[in-house]
Amino acid sequence: MSNLIGKEKELKQAKESETSKFIAVYNRDRLLIEEFNDLYTSSFNKAEKYLLVIEALNKEANGLIRSKIIDGTKLSNSGCTKRILNEPEESSFICKCIGSQKTSLRIMRRMLFLIAFLILGLNSFALSQTGSKLSDKEIAIWVESYMDFSVKFDNFSGVVLVSHNGKKVFAKAYGMANYELQVPNTLNTKFRIGSVSKTFTAAAITKLYQENKIDLDASICKYLDECPAFWEKITIRQLLSHTSGIVSFTGLPEAKGNFLLLGHTSKEIVDLFRSKQLESVPGEKYNYNNSGYYLLGLIVEKVSGVSLEQYLQDNFFIPLQLENTGVDKKETLIINRASGYHQVNDSLFVNTFNINMDNSFAIGGLYSTANDLLKWANIFDSDVLFKDKIRKEILTKAQNSNYGLGWDLDSVGQNPRFYHDGGVTDFSTSLQRIGDFTIIAISNKGSDAGIKVAYDIVGKLFTYPATIRGIQDEMSHETSDKLLQLVNKAKQNFPRFRINEKLVNDVADDLMKQEKTKQAIEIYTLNTLLYPDSENAYLKLGETYLSIKNSKEAMKNFNNCLKINPSNAKAKEHLKR
Repeated sequence: MSNLIGKEKELKQAKESETSKFIAVYNRDRLLIEEFNDLYTSSFNKAEKYLLVIEALNKEANGLIRSKIIDGTKLSNSGCTKRILNEPEESSFICKCIGSQKTSLRIMRRMLFLIAFLILGLNSFALSQTGSKLSDKEIAIWVESYMDFSVKFDNFSGVVLVSHNGKKVFAKAYGMANYELQVPNTLNTKFRIGSVSKTFTAAAITKLYQENKIDLDASICKYLDECPAFWEKITIRQLLSHTSGIVSFTGLPEAKGNFLLLGHTSKEIVDLFRSKQLESVPGEKYNYNNSGYYLLGLIVEKVSGVSLEQYLQDNFFIPLQLENTGVDKKETLIINRASGYHQVNDSLFVNTFNINMDNSFAIGGLYSTANDLLKWANIFDSDVLFKDKIRKEILTKAQNSNYGLGWDLDSVGQNPRFYHDGGVTDFSTSLQRIGDFTIIAISNKGSDAGIKVAYDIVGKLFTYPATIRGIQDEMSHETSDKLLQLVNKAKQNFPRFRINEKLVNDVADDLMKQEKTKQAIEIYTLNTLLYPDSENAYLKLGETYLSIKNSKEAMKNFNNCLKINPSNAKAKEHLKR
């Protein structure tokens, strides 16, 4: 595709009347999906040769005979070239779409322009089948509004980036990299990315595999020192897919507290779980596992002969120009590094707790920026790092797992997604690739703020959001009944949909401050529908009706409150008046 991108400028120089006609014809007649796939696959597989033909034909408005096309393109007069010239001409639906009485070469010239637009992703047909229904402009407007809510209600601090077809649709920083020094976050701020680091560890293993230096299906004991006998049946592939059955050491009591503050040798870390019995038979069960990825880091070092940090620098950070990505070390001066903050309550936050990041090693020890993570996600679209066969293996679910080689894999609606979330010391990161979109959200305040933002944006683009914040725009004008339907649909789509009574109350309280009492009543009513056993939900609704002198509705809700808790003093007091 690199040559295709290089040709894009030349293709755009085609006459506007010509190109718009092709797109209009294509959109109007709605080619059958099977026909579209056949044409797209055929043209994509020989894309560079098609473009040579396009260039030659574009120089002659009246078309060219076949021999001159071959002479002009320097293509061989072989069966492959004949197929390139024949396929568009022989397809009956192409002829029908064009509907022209001109020569076949002229028809072919026009159709090749259409094929070029398909290759370059300039038509909307495929996207309308499985992609977002929103335009890039609509997406940017919605994310801007959503983030205003997130900052106002959740005190979001960090960076959000949305890319579509390689183009940034939205990119903005919020809050502070350092609140004590009043240094704002920027798009170049470097954040701890937690377990998103695992995608780099897995890529290191996979690169060694591509170079035939590692066998993914060999026992890990082939590459590890002091390997207990009951690890013999565990493979590297099972470590990658979290199906090894090994105990995850970060969940052990002995790996808490002061253990996190001190630096430890790799032997000391592995000794925490080396002698513990397996939790499941290798390969039979998925269980997210930090021990496995710690071992993968050691395997990279053993096979490559250099430290994991050096390997990542030499093979990824430097050649891929990930200039703002590296290993997070406390003693290292890292320009533009963000500090982490713990959100105690709505109005109070403090410095995050300290840990020794050396212990995070291959499981979560990197820092990066949103821009670098975008570059990293894009790598898996090309053969810059991995051959096509290997990339398919990376993005294929392992047996008994929803994990590939370093990535979580699932679908949102009908849209395949590969992604990874990460959290460490109140930093949270989510890197998600779905269709032609990349969504990145990173936060340095709160345990999962960045992750919630990313899931809401993905939900808005493709199905339903993941938290109440994703429907807050609707909460500013919809009725309680419609909002209840929306919440229920969101819960069906995303069972962990984040909503609770307090979050709903916060929205209603804010509407009251804006003197939007009518809509606030809809939101307080929504709370009674969502939480019918809550005395406070009915109390708040009753007090709001009382504020607009609607005594009938106020008394009804105070009585409902007392049915739940006959001792509620406030409801009793209101009823006495």
